[in-house]
Amino acid sequence: MNEKIEAYKKIFDSVRNNIDKCNADRLGESGADFYLRMYNSDPDLYYKKVLSLGFENKKHVLDLGCGVGQWSFCLASCNERVTAMDVSSERVEIVNELKILSNVNNLEAKSGSGEDIPIEDESFDAVFCFAVMHYLDTRKLLCEAYRVLETGGLLYIIGKDVGGYLYFLEQNPGATNYYSPEKSAIDAFINTYFLKRFNQLPDYTDNTDRIVSCEEFCALASEIGFEVIAYGPEGSVSLDERLSPVNYFTTEYKGYPKCYEVVIKKK
Repeated sequence: MNEKIEAYKKIFDSVRNNIDKCNADRLGESGADFYLRMYNSDPDLYYKKVLSLGFENKKHVLDLGCGVGQWSFCLASCNERVTAMDVSSERVEIVNELKILSNVNNLEAKSGSGEDIPIEDESFDAVFCFAVMHYLDTRKLLCEAYRVLETGGLLYIIGKDVGGYLYFLEQNPGATNYYSPEKSAIDAFINTYFLKRFNQLPDYTDNTDRIVSCEEFCALASEIGFEVIAYGPEGSVSLDERLSPVNYFTTEYKGYPKCYEVVIKKK
């Protein structure tokens, strides 16, 4: 495993060092800032998280909502093939350019949404969906993941809960001229109310953030036909008894859950 980790670190360093060559400024100042923040993280964090969740030695993994590939390259280092997908065509272009610059041959990035995945049925044995669920219609996301997974395939997902948005609302962490966590939180609370009260999002905002609890998510996953394998606060789940769970986020704010993680399997 040490050899794999070292090989991944070289890829991670290559991706981090190629920001000028891939012209991340095309993402805008906010997007370029996101790129830098993702690749200024500790590569061990990504690798250990992926291994602890059992996302190793898979035939074909979908990184759904791939961003700038911060998880895609990690997944590619320990699986046979990875498809990275994002709604942003600019991010997809950057991931495809970075894979060439970093000589990663088993990764392909495509444009697409988790609510309508442009991939054939039963194409993957694993789907990795990190911190994008709150932007999407949960039922559509789960139905699409079920469709593109093989029987027995795994879906890993992180959800943002009420404590995460309360933290955003009160602390406004990492706010820039282009991004306001406080506004995202306000939109999320309003959107969630509209969805529960009127079964639709309000028509005056483009922000699609909404709050889905871990219990709501697991119940819906079971209804659709998944088996819930493991769930809990983010950083509490490991499917490999030899490995400790890995935290990416803090899990509570003022006693309220911030994030949770779930692993489910297609029956």
